[in-house]
Amino acid sequence: MRKIIYILFLFIISLPIEAQNNSVFLPFNQYMFNTLLYNPAYAGTKESFSMEAIYRKQWIGMKGTPEMQAITAHSPLSNNKIALGIQVDNLAAGGGAERSNNVFAYYSHRFDVGGSKLRLGMRGGLSMISKNLYDIERKFQEDPAFVDESYFMPNFGVGAYYYNNIVYAGISIPFLISLKDTVRGITSNIKKYNFTGTAGVLLTVNENFKIKPTTYLQYTIDNPFLYILSTSFIFVNDIVWITGSYKSSGAIVGILEFQITKQIRFGYSYDFAVGDLKGFMAGSHEILLRYDFSYSVRAVNPGYFW
Repeated sequence: MRKIIYILFLFIISLPIEAQNNSVFLPFNQYMFNTLLYNPAYAGTKESFSMEAIYRKQWIGMKGTPEMQAITAHSPLSNNKIALGIQVDNLAAGGGAERSNNVFAYYSHRFDVGGSKLRLGMRGGLSMISKNLYDIERKFQEDPAFVDESYFMPNFGVGAYYYNNIVYAGISIPFLISLKDTVRGITSNIKKYNFTGTAGVLLTVNENFKIKPTTYLQYTIDNPFLYILSTSFIFVNDIVWITGSYKSSGAIVGILEFQITKQIRFGYSYDFAVGDLKGFMAGSHEILLRYDFSYSVRAVNPGYFW
């Protein structure tokens, strides 16, 4: 136990020496079903080789709105302590005027803490950012601000993830590198860290009805505090999941998930804005598909949290 506390201490004090992306990272609505996108310590928690694809089209009805896709895969190694993973994702906005492509490799290590598990993880990769602004409609065609450019930058992330058969909680910084605000290049700026937290608890009413409240939290010093509050209702021998969420931005989210087999999971979510943007858009669509190539009885309540 003393060794684990020492490792955690070194892990925590090392966070501020790096820096991260220069914008707020927006999560998928179905964040609770693949935390790997936000926390590298999540790698290996499925205790099987798991692959997932997720797609999101945001703010239907508005021109040039963001479109996101991500594919992830992760698995523990033979000793079950060390896990590796990979992520490929793409974000396009403005009808392709701005695009970001990312590739990350993951590493996590598991520690047994009584009847619970603690994973510490890191990720490293490369981002390609491109701006295709020349063909955008504008008042003055020869505007020097509207030029095409593309560049690569490295990035890293760190996280910790604690879980057992009742609760889970994670904390991470998904990006540790940021762009300079005025000059091309990378820099360190703690004000641009996206401090990210996820947590959930499983409440068992009976064998055929369970409730799972979860939350996503994100704090960035120079940006508003973001949160998503969600509650999942689990029916029919854990096959049907109905989830409702509220976002701090004012959006309401509905999610329908099916655990079709022990290996296959399918999910769809729809969210729509309330308030000032109501009536200007038809909402956002999101589709998720996951396949676990093997199913291990060693897993802690597989499917409830991840």
